[in-house]
Parts: sequence; C-alpha cells; structure tokens
Amino acid sequence: MEFRNAKLFLGLLIATLVVLSGTASASLQMVGELGFTGKFSPDSTPLSTATAITFQSAEIVAATGDFDGITIGALPFTGFTFNPALAPPLVELWSKDGFSFDMTSVYIDLQTDTNLVLSGGGTLIGEGFTDTPGRFNFSGNTLGALFTFSAGNASDGAHAPEPTSLLVWGGLIAVGLMVKRRSRD
Repeated sequence: MEFRNAKLFLGLLIATLVVLSGTASASLQMVGELGFTGKFSPDSTPLSTATAITFQSAEIVAATGDFDGITIGALPFTGFTFNPALAPPLVELWSKDGFSFDMTSVYIDLQTDTNLVLSGGGTLIGEGFTDTPGRFNFSGNTLGALFTFSAGNASDGAHAPEPTSLLVWGGLIAVGLMVKRRSRD
C-alpha cells in the first residue's frame, strides 16, 4: 500500500514540475519604465479646445528594467483622439526593438490653454514576455509644442508568481500531506 502511494506522489510531483516549467517562462511579465520626448501638434489651439494630437517626432531618452536593452533614439508615435474618448479604441502607440504599447484608454488629467496632461492604460507587448498591463503619462505644452511621455508596467513590484503556479504548488503540498497521513494509518 505504501509503495502505491509513493508512486502516486512521485507521478504527481513529476507532472507538477512539468506544468510549472511550462508556465514559469510563459508568465513572465515586463517590469520597467520608458521615457520619451518629442514634438506634437494638437488638432486646435489653444490646447483647451484640442480633442486629438499627432506627433512630428519622438524619441526614447531613458529605459529601465526589462526595457534596458531597447535602443535609445527616434521611433514613430501614432496620433490619437482623446476627447470625447480614445479613437480608434485600440492604438498601437509606439513600437521599437520587439516592444510595443497598445493603448486602450486615455484620461484628461489637465487641459488648459497652454498645458495638456493625459494618462491611461494599455498593454505592453515584448518578445519573450507575457502581454503586460501598462500605464502611460503624457505632458505637453504650447511652448514649442514639446511633450514628455513615460510608459511602464502597471505593477510596481518585481516579477510576481502566476496564480496558477501557486494553485498547483498548493495542490501538490495537499496531496503530499494526504499521502503522509495515509502512510501513518
């Protein structure tokens, strides 16, 4: 009887390790920040009447974390409508070196005659990573129509274990305790 329980436990252990090895690499989300700068044009002036923006130039000026290897320099930025709502509803805002950001929401934090501050969310996509919830901040002004933009992942912590992995580990521990209990009886 004990031999059969040991075989069951060993089989479950091997199956769990196979599942964990597959989910660990597939569940790695990006952690880091990107900083951008450049020139933009509002669809109307003063900025308090603007409803959309386009970009004449943009460049990455800083990268941290998983974005550390991205090339600093120019990249294309896609314009978008922010008032009354994001249009189109999904905008690939930028793409560079295997990374991109799909913007899905935008909010007006400040809109005056001379300043425009937007924030929002979307999905960071990167080769070798699971699609990661992301956030962005845009700050523009009419002095030379300059903007700064930052984007990063939505979590502020390190890589977190996937909930499925935690569930599998919890199940494995429970099975181990059941086998140990039965072997004592």
